[in-house]
Amino acid sequence: MKVYIENKYKNFVNLLKFSYGKYHITDVFRDFVLMFAISIQNWFYYRQEYEDLYLQTIKKYQKSEHQFFFKLVGELVKLISNEDEITDVLGEIYAKIGAYSKQNQQFFTPTHLAKAMAKLQLGNVEDLNKKNFITVNDPACGSGVLLLSVANELDSKKIDYKSKALFVAQDIDLICVCMTYIQMFFYNMAGIVIQGNSLINEQIRVFYTPEYIMKKWNEKYKEGR
Repeated sequence: MKVYIENKYKNFVNLLKFSYGKYHITDVFRDFVLMFAISIQNWFYYRQEYEDLYLQTIKKYQKSEHQFFFKLVGELVKLISNEDEITDVLGEIYAKIGAYSKQNQQFFTPTHLAKAMAKLQLGNVEDLNKKNFITVNDPACGSGVLLLSVANELDSKKIDYKSKALFVAQDIDLICVCMTYIQMFFYNMAGIVIQGNSLINEQIRVFYTPEYIMKKWNEKYKEGR
């Protein structure tokens, strides 16, 4: 069955098809978000085990094919820059190309529902302004749509989410972790994204956003708590 891809996403999706069938489009997407997330994380907070995972992933591709991953970064930057509000770009592409994990029985919250939930959760703006900061948690974050919706709602209410909110995300799927982390990076959201099962408090990998590291949110959270 042919899937409709919006015009704005066509360039990005076409870049995912650079191998003309040599690699499956969903595998290229997964490898792209994994390597991009590791590149961001290790630039600000280096982990050798993450670097090893990056090198293990890039080895699948010939050197002449590496250029397409840089082009995907450029295209993603354009997509996010062209949005009028904070948008779950990677989650939408993920769904369109059929990259859902059947093993993990993934189901992503639709954007319109995520926005409605964000409005309900935030409540009175005046109450928020009285607080030093708030924490926003999602124990099954998917592509991060709920957290992005909260940031979008705060932004629409003229509340600086970059200084007023700490976002904590978790998912058992590493690719979901990477999608959430990348988008939090683009929107300068201070937060932590954890790979692991929330039900058993599992932590396999932890990604810290540059905003979290540079603004010393670890100290701020301890003081605020």
